[in-house]
Amino acid sequence: MLNQIKSSKDKIWQDAADCLLSKLKKTNIRKKRCLLLLSGGSSVNIYSRLAEYIKRSQFNSENLAVGQVDERIRPDKQEEINFEMIKESGIVSVLTGKNIPFYRIPQENSLPESADFYSAQLSKLFNQYDFHMAVLGIGSDGHTAGLLPGYQKMWDKNRFAVGYKNRGQFRHRITITPKAVKLLDYALFVAAGAEKREVLKKIIQNNENDLNLLPGMVIHNIKTADLLTDIQNY
Repeated sequence: MLNQIKSSKDKIWQDAADCLLSKLKKTNIRKKRCLLLLSGGSSVNIYSRLAEYIKRSQFNSENLAVGQVDERIRPDKQEEINFEMIKESGIVSVLTGKNIPFYRIPQENSLPESADFYSAQLSKLFNQYDFHMAVLGIGSDGHTAGLLPGYQKMWDKNRFAVGYKNRGQFRHRITITPKAVKLLDYALFVAAGAEKREVLKKIIQNNENDLNLLPGMVIHNIKTADLLTDIQNY
């Protein structure tokens, strides 16, 4: 089920945080063991609010684990690493203080080794936790997570995470796969910026069957997804 939620340029990240925290509160009330996967990029605007909530919540190491949706492997600048952006928000220190595990995608090993390690880790986590959530963005090219257009043969695999090379700005990526996305119980998608109007229109219309051209179509495979945007008249 896809829920479309309109916001404004000034309020979109506040509204996005409200959506995420509302869902987390419900999982806590229902005593679900929750796995939450976080994206980098502009989604980090949500995480300071998330950190504040978790700090004063009843979440602990028994009922919450946090991981990454995708990662840029050894980019030119350290601050371009998704984990570093997530860490800067304060969420990692809050999790550490409550002994809640954060599963980061490793940078140290080769691309295949790191991808294999993280895929195996996610396989265990999806089994250990009974409610699976993610925060995802949508790019103006239609990508989501690290699923770039034109590379479906590289990332559409029967596993939880893959690593692959590409010709984009960040040439080495590790990302969750469509298989993992389909196993999410809930995802919050945020599409901010007028430059995403056309791609958002295509995703909403759900007429594009080629995932290679429009990876963001995976949104329709998730049990429940909130799509929050500040784009009007798409």
